[in-house]
Amino acid sequence: IENYLAESVLPLKITLMPQPPKKIYATSQKTERLGVNFVERVIIEMGFAWNELHVEFGVDGQIEIINTADDSATNRIVMVQVKGVLQKFQSESDTHLSYSCEKAHIDYWLGGTAPVILVVCRPSTNEAYWKDLKTYFNDPANHNTLTVRFDKRADRFDQSLAGVLANLASPEGGHYLGNLP
Repeated sequence: IENYLAESVLPLKITLMPQPPKKIYATSQKTERLGVNFVERVIIEMGFAWNELHVEFGVDGQIEIINTADDSATNRIVMVQVKGVLQKFQSESDTHLSYSCEKAHIDYWLGGTAPVILVVCRPSTNEAYWKDLKTYFNDPANHNTLTVRFDKRADRFDQSLAGVLANLASPEGGHYLGNLP
């Protein structure tokens, strides 16, 4: 028995298993969610509906224009790309700021049939600014740029834009009234 015990008691080698990587809720993810939630709040305050897209390729959601006279849905939409920041916008001054875009995003935004707006926001200060991207990039001065410039006074994204967004979502050529009797 003594020989058996002596042979069976070997030095123990303990190997610690590496810890699995942790899932991290990144600051960029939090900032994105804060931005989208801020924009949604402003849209709801306009009296419109916000529909967030869960499979997205460069558009975070859509605004459906609601007829505020009777709260009826209109099936008139504006697509929205939201970009949020925590502290400072790109090239920010007291009166202007800019946002640099990827060429693939611009091509995507301009290639669709629905109007698309870009909203850049800083939720911590309740600031948001917007541009109608088709109008902006169809301007020859902006056509070949990858940067959207915002005027902090003229481009403020708030409840006062309800009429502007409703007009943006209007079908070209007027409203469809159906067949004549």
